[in-house]
Amino acid sequence: MRVTKPQTASLITRPFEFRRTRYCAFSVLAGVPLGDAAAIVSEQSLWNDVGRHLPEGWVLEEGPPKARPEFLVAGSAWVADEAEASACEVSVRLGSASKTLVVTGDRHFIGRTPSEPELFRSMPLTWEAAFGGADFAPNPLGRGFGPAPDSAGRKIHWLPNVEYPARRQRSPTDKVPPACFGPVDIRWPLRAEKAGCYDKRWLEDRYPGFADDIDWGLFNLASADQQLAEPLRGDEAYVLVGLHPTRPEIRGRLPGVQARLFVRADSARALQEPEMTLKTVWFLPEAERAVLVWSGSVEVEQPDASDLHDVVIGFDWSNEHRPAAHFANVLEQRTDSKIGPLVMLDDQPLVPAGCPQIDVVSLGGEGARLQDCPGYANAQRQLSRELEQSGTELSRSMDEIGVDVPPPDPKSLHLLADLERADSVSPDRLPELRARLDEYMEQQRVDLQAFAADSQRELDQALATLNASDGEDRVSASESHAGPPTFSAERERADIRQRIDAGELDDKTRSELRASLCDESMDRMLDFAEASEARAYRMTAHQRKPIRRVDTNRRLRKRLAESLRSGGSLAGADFCGADLSGMDLSGQDLGGIYLEAANLDQTDLTGATFDNAVLAHASLRAARADDARFLSANLGNAVMTELAAAGARFSGAILEGATLYDARLERCAMDGCAIRGLSLQRARLVDCDLTGLVFAKTGLEEAEFRGSRLGDCLFYQQHFDGVCFDGADLAEATFYECRAAGTSFVGASMTNARLVGASDFSGSNFESARLPEAMLGDLRLSHARFDNADLRAANLRGAVLDNASFVRSCCVDAQFVHAVASGADFSGANLMRASLERVDARGASFRSACLFQADLALIHVDTDTDFTDAMTERMRTLPRKFPKEAAI
Repeated sequence: MRVTKPQTASLITRPFEFRRTRYCAFSVLAGVPLGDAAAIVSEQSLWNDVGRHLPEGWVLEEGPPKARPEFLVAGSAWVADEAEASACEVSVRLGSASKTLVVTGDRHFIGRTPSEPELFRSMPLTWEAAFGGADFAPNPLGRGFGPAPDSAGRKIHWLPNVEYPARRQRSPTDKVPPACFGPVDIRWPLRAEKAGCYDKRWLEDRYPGFADDIDWGLFNLASADQQLAEPLRGDEAYVLVGLHPTRPEIRGRLPGVQARLFVRADSARALQEPEMTLKTVWFLPEAERAVLVWSGSVEVEQPDASDLHDVVIGFDWSNEHRPAAHFANVLEQRTDSKIGPLVMLDDQPLVPAGCPQIDVVSLGGEGARLQDCPGYANAQRQLSRELEQSGTELSRSMDEIGVDVPPPDPKSLHLLADLERADSVSPDRLPELRARLDEYMEQQRVDLQAFAADSQRELDQALATLNASDGEDRVSASESHAGPPTFSAERERADIRQRIDAGELDDKTRSELRASLCDESMDRMLDFAEASEARAYRMTAHQRKPIRRVDTNRRLRKRLAESLRSGGSLAGADFCGADLSGMDLSGQDLGGIYLEAANLDQTDLTGATFDNAVLAHASLRAARADDARFLSANLGNAVMTELAAAGARFSGAILEGATLYDARLERCAMDGCAIRGLSLQRARLVDCDLTGLVFAKTGLEEAEFRGSRLGDCLFYQQHFDGVCFDGADLAEATFYECRAAGTSFVGASMTNARLVGASDFSGSNFESARLPEAMLGDLRLSHARFDNADLRAANLRGAVLDNASFVRSCCVDAQFVHAVASGADFSGANLMRASLERVDARGASFRSACLFQADLALIHVDTDTDFTDAMTERMRTLPRKFPKEAAI
């Protein structure tokens, strides 16, 4: 159920059933300030006020229809003029209804005579202060019905603090009606007697709905003298007396607004509007707020109202109702992928014109501004500093390389000015501003591409000349952007020294260059630039066009062998494109080496270290990498077909687009890897650590993850044809919209795993798997096998389980509500306390199953459903939805 609403509205929903028709009740809540000014406060403020001022245990709203409008008060009695007194009166008047109570300080009986009341400044108006007692059913929380022990264990007969003026307790044996402005507990006789008759007929025919003879006054929270005979318009006057510490009397008028609510069961249907009536007014005098509650309901198809797709809430003035088409347009705009985020904070179309909104974040109108939000000013200052610094550095860099900074485009200046004012721009201009921004960004992209093309042509000409005199065949004009970084801090320093020694510079320039060589900040800057380029290359090499391999040149192979013999670090050493196939690199430290597009086919990498190395686009076919380390290395788009690695560590490595087809990995650490587009077809990953990985666009056909750790992984829209997860740890893993028909999870640990979305696990094997508290609702699990599986407290609501097997499985406390389990086999299964309500179990077998305290209400069975030798003690079978001749 997607809810579209202003920030000033709060929604409570409650599905219910009455006379075999399903409904969803809606309660729309709005907080308003006390007084004559019409305004609505934010939902956050509303619930903050409720949390602070509603006593513990009090119910604000229950949801189902009420018989009559009502008002309630949460607060205390306050003596006027900030003084103390032994007694005072409090009263409330709303429209034609009024109620007055007298409040007295603490008293107790001395014999049969009340003691003198103690002085008080304030007194909570709760049921504990009203007449009652533990043995007094109308109010078991109160005082006055009999003696009660105090903190010292002495029995004292207290008198009530809050009473009706004309019905006060005078003697210990007097019984007077409890007096309070708060909600009556639904278990107390005043409300419980209205619940109706829940007998055998109801159990057989009406369960789980309300009784046919229910009095809807059951859901009126207030005492009868706080319920109004006539409907509330929403603009009634009210007076509160003695309910505020500094304001003896609060006068005001309800704001005259009307809640509007629309529902849509399908995105293709029109909005439907149920009648919403103002049923409840809660006064919170000490917060100087009131909470208004409008109620209404619609018929639904599903017991949980899950068939409702959209709910739209808004407010209108009571005498000015906008058409339903207006709210449909708001829904369309807010759900639009382009302008939705921009108009989300624009509540003006969902509130009455000119009605102030208090404590809301808005982009115009009467509400608070974005620049008033906490942290806005600091964020704006930080952004300004970063932009200024970036602009200064860019200008300096362009000056240094002799490029003129072009003047700013006038259109961009106007656009930036509008963006600067975006916190105060009119909400209806946001879509236009977004369109202009999109147009500007597209033009910038086109201009940048044109600039890049021009620059490339110039560079091609320069490189053509260079290549004519350079024997290195790895560099070509078309590939000038490929390969490792060329910037070297040491080479830059040497170049400066050479220019100084050449004697071609004037004295001033020579002096400045000498000074730069002695400047530590210059050294740091050069070193930082070199490190930054190296890091950028390591992170993005797989996303660039690969360099050309040097298939015939063995010089790099020889140079690597010499470097390994001499020792020393190879970090940053360029061996890209080298043919190293068949070499023995076991035990070597190649951390940080550049091996982009290198050929390492059938190479022995046992025990070798490649931490932070670049092997993007490399080929490692049939290589051996036992106990090798590739921590944070870039293996993106590498071809590792038939790679064999036991005990290797790939933690934090980039494996995007890589191919591990038919690879054999055992006990490998792959946590923290980036694996988008990784191909694992027919790969065998045994006892590997893949914790927390995100599998998206990953090839997994016929892959094996036997015994591997895949806890907290996300499998997004994956295909699992022939995949094996036997014995794997998949605790808290999420499978979203996956096609996993025939997948094997035998013995897998899937505690709290979430298999959600339009996923299909038909024919999958979960034998002996552990799935406690797993989410399997609405899945397709036809012909799946759960024999001997642990499904305690698992959620299989609405799942398609036809012909599935649960033989000897543990399904204690599991939820199968509304599942389709025709032909399923639950033989010997433990279904104690399981809920099979409304399950289609025609032709299913429960032979020798434990159904102790299971709920089979409205289960759909037939004469082929088998309950032979099943334990059915205390099993619920009413109401029934199957032939009486069915053996149950």
